[in-house]
Amino acid sequence: MSSASSSTSLPKAIDLTHHLSLTARSRQPSPLKDIIHYMSLPGMISLAGDVPLHPSSSTPYALAPLMQYSASPGHQALRDFAMELTAKLHKPAYSDYTTLLNNGSTDGWNKLTTLLLERGDYILVEEQIYPSAQAAFVPLGCKGEVVGVDGEGVVPELLEAALVNWDEKKGRRPHVIYLVPVGQNPLGSTMRRERRKAVYDICVKYAPAHVDVDAFVESMEKSFMSLDYQGRVIRMETFSKTIAPGSRLGWFTCNSVFAERLLRGTEVQTQHPSGFSQVSSEYIFSADSPGNHRSVAPPVGNQRIFGMGHQPEGAIPSAQGLDATHFDLVPADQTDIPGALGVVAFAKNDRSKPLLSFVPPRGGMFLWCNVHYSSNPAFIKLAETSDDPESDYERTFWQTLADDLVLVTPGWYYQPWMGDEFRSTKSREGKPGMGHFRLAFSYEGKADMEEGIKRLADVMHREWA
Repeated sequence: MSSASSSTSLPKAIDLTHHLSLTARSRQPSPLKDIIHYMSLPGMISLAGDVPLHPSSSTPYALAPLMQYSASPGHQALRDFAMELTAKLHKPAYSDYTTLLNNGSTDGWNKLTTLLLERGDYILVEEQIYPSAQAAFVPLGCKGEVVGVDGEGVVPELLEAALVNWDEKKGRRPHVIYLVPVGQNPLGSTMRRERRKAVYDICVKYAPAHVDVDAFVESMEKSFMSLDYQGRVIRMETFSKTIAPGSRLGWFTCNSVFAERLLRGTEVQTQHPSGFSQVSSEYIFSADSPGNHRSVAPPVGNQRIFGMGHQPEGAIPSAQGLDATHFDLVPADQTDIPGALGVVAFAKNDRSKPLLSFVPPRGGMFLWCNVHYSSNPAFIKLAETSDDPESDYERTFWQTLADDLVLVTPGWYYQPWMGDEFRSTKSREGKPGMGHFRLAFSYEGKADMEEGIKRLADVMHREWA
């Protein structure tokens, strides 16, 4: 593993081994993986076997090593690049951090659940969570302890309240918090530095380990790593959003004890990242690459449609959030809509019925929409007979959009799993008369995106009439 050089000016990570699961503590090194390190030493003649003589042995030197079994931490050049990027962008506040490659963030998070969680644990999560992240811990019998959010993500006061008021009858107090602080999927929110510091200070006070997933490193906000002087943050980053999603390549940055236990798991879970992905990524970041692309590009394309980019203070530009050709957009603080944040979209020339509200994203690829079912005639009628009208109508409305050839991701995909008894909106303490969907502005071209927004508006105007 790549490790930071020692520094007398920065502290070392504190002992956090109590966060390790029984599985993680019980792992032993795989002897066959250990020997690969010696096989790669210059001048070594290996009679140890266990690897085939592959045709790639005759390929150019840069390619050949990665076409064979290789070291579980990942290729040294890419680990060095990850360390360089971490040191320049994040400047961790402790000295003995290290990096370890993985097969992308889905693989990385799956490994972290086995590193940190025991069966039946609760994990602190935001009001909406990426479905694949949740799918990794639900089979372990774990549940989400939901923390309220606003336009910047987790609200510190609500996080502290969840920890202070924890009911021990439910089990041990959560000791892991899962956060996506930049371009949160699906919320699209980005935490500012002051918010991150408040959240980190609460983690120090109440001891949760902190998993920080960041696929969008173009954010100018300082990361949790830059605040972490104890080594409790495990940061996951990925090449998926900057090279190719199919590369399935990313890395952890964490304290050396956690990294060593992750390495033991990697040896028997995935062995090592794909050689093809490593060599292609290494080439892109190398001096031989035509673009010598050693920087991360910001998102491009449809940002203006969704209100990204620099705008005058207090302005509602013509293309902010959703195309203002089809909606009347009003700052939420200039309306009397309960609980609305950011911008409220009304029907064109009719502000009697709010259709949806949203916070314009500051990063990432997504726009999270709160849909005001309470002003929809069909929902009002359904609420007279349904035990869970929000869920029932959301499915109907999603199908209506699909029938009109506009596809959004339904809000129920992102509901944290809290247990069978918390399936209804009321039992989850959800907002009455409110639904959700997520829009992505990373896939379709600008013309198709504008047409999709028009179709969405046409459906909403028709259904809310």
